[in-house]
Amino acid sequence: QFLYFIGRPGLALMSATASSLGDASRASTPHSASRISTVPEQTPSERAASRTQEALHCIIVGDTARFDEVFPRPAPDDNDASEDPSAVASAMLDQIVEVDGLHGNLIFFAAHRHRGDILRRMNVFEDAFARGAPCALFKLLGLLRYSTALQLLKLCPALVRSTNDAGVPPLVLACSRQRPNPDFVKDVIVLDRTAVHSRDARGWTPLHAVAARSTGVDGRTVARALTNAGAERRKPDDSGKTPLDVCTNPQVREVLSERHQSKGPRERSLPAIDESTRSIIEDSPLDKLPPLKPIPAETDTSVASSSGPSAADMSTGKKPKKLSPDGVEGLVKRLFHDQTTKKEQWMANQSAKLEQQDASRKKIVSSEEVEETVSRLYDGDLATREEKRNTTIAKYIREPTEEEKEKSQRTPEEIAAAVTRLTAEACARKAQAHEKLASKYAPEAERAVLSKEQQAAVAARLHDECTAKSRETTSKLVGKYLSPEKGRFAGGK
Repeated sequence: QFLYFIGRPGLALMSATASSLGDASRASTPHSASRISTVPEQTPSERAASRTQEALHCIIVGDTARFDEVFPRPAPDDNDASEDPSAVASAMLDQIVEVDGLHGNLIFFAAHRHRGDILRRMNVFEDAFARGAPCALFKLLGLLRYSTALQLLKLCPALVRSTNDAGVPPLVLACSRQRPNPDFVKDVIVLDRTAVHSRDARGWTPLHAVAARSTGVDGRTVARALTNAGAERRKPDDSGKTPLDVCTNPQVREVLSERHQSKGPRERSLPAIDESTRSIIEDSPLDKLPPLKPIPAETDTSVASSSGPSAADMSTGKKPKKLSPDGVEGLVKRLFHDQTTKKEQWMANQSAKLEQQDASRKKIVSSEEVEETVSRLYDGDLATREEKRNTTIAKYIREPTEEEKEKSQRTPEEIAAAVTRLTAEACARKAQAHEKLASKYAPEAERAVLSKEQQAAVAARLHDECTAKSRETTSKLVGKYLSPEKGRFAGGK
């Protein structure tokens, strides 16, 4: 953490200060040579471990120059005669170290920190690099560091055919993710197209992995890239199951269910011509085109150059000779005539089909049948509407009863008497309700009008009652919330 916060300038200053202090102490200390000579000599494994730690430090801080000094060189003049540079490099690249909870070799940390120059420096020893690179590659894929893994694959393309401890190749492992990276898969295919046929320990191909493990659109994109690169859709694994049998992604299933397109000969387009030739061909009628010369059976050079490649050249696979201007003009006219004839024939067929359909329609339905059908539908519609109307009338409009008929036949005098009777009953009910409320809230003994003195006495009495009630409530609240048992506040008040 300390090295992380001080950064590269602070680290360089510390290293320079430490080296200067070490030189000064060695110069000022007497008999330093005798004391140094007494230090026991390190074993080759200990020297490799110390050099590995120093190289790891250079990778973390990005000191390429210092790494170039620490890591062995292939030239024997730059190293001790007792050390084999290849063996030292192999020992350094095989050691597993730990930084911030990550375990790996020097190749892994160089790729993880994007140290491309250091990776290329280590790749000088190809055998040692090839032995340590698979471990770094699969650790990077496990951390989803696809860009750094691709950089490692570009340095050592043979890693595409490597496997991890479980026997899984890199492309199968990348396709086994729930959301695989389409760009990484496409780049690996560009590096080595045979990677789409790689198989793991149980016989799964990358197409098996993406069909069984992926979800969403990324799986479909990866499956499309694999099939376009030549991955076999019906290739079974060791248990006899194809990618379609183990597929759980509906979008990948669509890609696997697509039929293979036929690989027959494609129609070649017309040769390119200039605008003047095109206008001449479009303006000239068909009957005025000059007839083409027949192609003789002999393979004459002059005739072949004017009319086109011979059949013998096409059968033997020889490259046809270039057409002459007359041959090009004749070929263009012939192709244009063929295309025009096909188009006219297609239009004639379509017209015949339309006429046949019109004739069959006229034959099936005549004018009398049309009129009869319209009349039948109109009558049916009228009957339906009448039935709905009668149903609605029966539901909402009914005949008056005998009592209703009698009420409707009363005279005006009877109606006026009924109104007077109902009014008197309403007034009586209102007076009775008023008397009941008066007896409840204003007794008969107290209905007399009070004098001013009486009113003042009543007001004073009511005031005293309210004050007494308020004091009683206040004393209850004080005793409840400000008692000594509840604690003291503001001097107990």
